[in-house]
Amino acid sequence: MGSKSTSRRKVPSPSPEASESSSSEASSSRSAMEVEEATTMDNSDQEQASDINTNLESNEFDDGGDSDFEGDDDTPQRPKIDATKAKTKLHHVAKTLRATAKKTKTFEVQKLVKKLKGLQKKASFVDQAASAEKELLALKSIDTALLAGRALVTKMVKAKLLPRPSELENADGEEYLYLQMVKDEELLGVVVLSDPVAADGDKALERAKAKITSSKVLADQVGKRGGGCQG
Repeated sequence: MGSKSTSRRKVPSPSPEASESSSSEASSSRSAMEVEEATTMDNSDQEQASDINTNLESNEFDDGGDSDFEGDDDTPQRPKIDATKAKTKLHHVAKTLRATAKKTKTFEVQKLVKKLKGLQKKASFVDQAASAEKELLALKSIDTALLAGRALVTKMVKAKLLPRPSELENADGEEYLYLQMVKDEELLGVVVLSDPVAADGDKALERAKAKITSSKVLADQVGKRGGGCQG
């Protein structure tokens, strides 16, 4: 009996070059996939960041819109005032300004007397001396208490604590809480609320009043205290 030989086909082993080529292709494929995934993730992150920035900008815009809307309501809130404390402070301020105006008048009288004496020594200054003498008489006749009260009222009008003289008749007591306080204050009263200069018509008297009201000492006191009467 003859033995039948079975031939087996041998699978050729891949050459080193082929193996390296396959490995390189696989590596390249993986690298390409990784790059693609990384690129996709980067794009996704950028889109998310863009969405976040857009939302933030949108919120900022919306907030600004809300602020503008709320800012439209600019109705002034009136401060609450302690009436008793305010009356006490008003009295103190009026008293202080009276004393300051009196001292200022004394100083201005002394200064004008000295000036008048110098003018009277020279015949060429007769007219100036006569004018200074009229002004001195007017200065001596000034009621410093009344002048101080009117100076205070002028400052309070500027601070919108009191109405203008032309608005007194129709002034709202609830709007101007200090109006009745000024009327009731014994050192002030209704008389200080009227405009004095327009009714006087005496230039010498007007100049004399201006010397007192424009003096630095009184002006400083009115400036510090006039607008600060709020209790």
